Amino acid sequence: MSRRTFSDRVNEYLAEPTGQQFKKNKWRFWFVALLAFQGLNSILTALVFNQADRLQAYMGSVLLGVGALLCWLGVAFLYYSDGRDRRLAGGVAILDSVTLCFAVAHFGFLMWVYGHLSTLQNAEKAYAVAVVKHNTDAQALQESNARIADAIQKAADARERTAKIEQDVAYQYRQAAKHGARIKREAGGINANIEMAKVELAKPPDPPKDSSADYLTRWDSAIRLANFGELALAVATLIFIRVRTSRTNTPTEEDFPEEIDAGITQDDRTGRRFDRTKKSDSRRLSPASAISTDRKEELKALRAHLKAIAFYCPGFWFRADLIDGGVSIRMFRRREGLEETVALTRQSDKLLAAVDRPDFREQLVDELIHQKFPIDKHDAPT
Repeated sequence: MSRRTFSDRVNEYLAEPTGQQFKKNKWRFWFVALLAFQGLNSILTALVFNQADRLQAYMGSVLLGVGALLCWLGVAFLYYSDGRDRRLAGGVAILDSVTLCFAVAHFGFLMWVYGHLSTLQNAEKAYAVAVVKHNTDAQALQESNARIADAIQKAADARERTAKIEQDVAYQYRQAAKHGARIKREAGGINANIEMAKVELAKPPDPPKDSSADYLTRWDSAIRLANFGELALAVATLIFIRVRTSRTNTPTEEDFPEEIDAGITQDDRTGRRFDRTKKSDSRRLSPASAISTDRKEELKALRAHLKAIAFYCPGFWFRADLIDGGVSIRMFRRREGLEETVALTRQSDKLLAAVDRPDFREQLVDELIHQKFPIDKHDAPT
């Protein structure tokens, strides 16, 4: 037997019976989305109002969680874009295509912002290094000037003391001269002259014309709008699936054939138009009368129809058995000496109630083909 691919496994996992679309999968997708968003909203609310300083540390995990949720919802969109309901498949395909375009545009916009943001951040880092160097040089020059100023002050004090000594010496000379003493004066003295060299510090570097914070502030609303668009489209697609399936799903007892009680209608699967009988023509038109009929006799008639169909399907045969509220139909073939179930469908009692209709076999063939039974409509009897 050929090995099942990944897509086969996913389709088998998500497969649902006719008339029960999104009945099980709403727990896998709708419930998961609702639970995830409510949980993330609670976490963000607590962080915003109680621990705002820790919000930035958790934002990465929150965004990754939302991204994983969108990826999971994308699995549902791919599955229902190829479903049995044409309107459902078409609507989901359109919405999913728009979501893909929006995601690609969002990605391209983020890459453009990220590239320019990296350039601004590199410029800010270079500016910060230049400012640190300028401040270091300024501090060193200030300390050098302080030492020179201190030396000048000390020299000025020394000159002041020297001037006082010279004044005292001159006074002594004058007094000695008055008393007739002859004193030979020698040239000398202290002369301190210190000049401070003028040193100019280089101009501080000019800051970048645009900062990363201002740049992100200008584009913040556009980025958030793009992110919201992805989320809104995903939620809209999910809502469309839920609303559409809730309208098209039929109760179990109405599974087959829903056209039996129609007037002139068209089968969406085959395009065939046929007449509907009036309700007064047959007692099998109401579910209550259908259940009250002899199910065993109707089962025999159904098996006869299946036997006639199997005659044109070499190597295959059918089995039909009564179940609670309906009948199960199975198709078999023999592989390596063992019986193998090829296809299975469960139908309501309304199927049994229609076995005497003149067009029943044709409708039965259509239904079996719709249920993925390997039957060629052109070869099957009608």
